[in-house]
Amino acid sequence: MSFIHYATSAAIAERKELFVEAHKNWLDAVRFARKDVNRRWAECGADYCLKSSGGRRVQVHSPTI
Repeated sequence: MSFIHYATSAAIAERKELFVEAHKNWLDAVRFARKDVNRRWAECGADYCLKSSGGRRVQVHSPTI
């Protein structure tokens, strides 16, 4: 599969308000993204769908040395 396949599937699922399915597809799109801009777009899509489905993203804070 490819970034465009998963991104397109995610966008279709979003339009149908199938946010859990869209979230999974955006995460797969992140894995296949070759360009930073595409990866960032997919990350934002995944966050949006996660929040829209009622889930919450937990941020992990790690100390920098």
